Amino acid sequence: QKAVAVGMAIGAMVGAAVGLGNKLAFSSEIAPQESVATAKCQGLEVKSDRFYFLADSAFFAPDTAKEKCQSLVESGEKEAGVFWTSNYPNIHSSGVYKVYAGVFGDRSSCQKALVEFSQKNPDAYCGFANKKLAGDS
Repeated sequence: QKAVAVGMAIGAMVGAAVGLGNKLAFSSEIAPQESVATAKCQGLEVKSDRFYFLADSAFFAPDTAKEKCQSLVESGEKEAGVFWTSNYPNIHSSGVYKVYAGVFGDRSSCQKALVEFSQKNPDAYCGFANKKLAGDS
């Protein structure tokens, strides 16, 4: 009988823990309401090997870059993100986390977006990132 009582108590504790865990998982899913743009602030990588980007700022600390990215998202820049410049050998400021307001397939599109964004950040510019150097195959 003692073993049965202990087993039931352990089962109740495990059941409560599992139930509590599910409740916590559920509440954490709905509380932050993370968007795709927020995920880009966390991912630190752009899915393309080469792209133009609307540069906002750069930081040595990834957490600082993520915070800046999140503030851009909150101010309406839904396409903001972060990438690690060392993954792109054509960028001379390697070793920093670049915060961008948007990614573009061509320079012209980036420059059009820059006209408006430069009102928020006069130091913003269009940059180009490429994982391959000229002559690489």
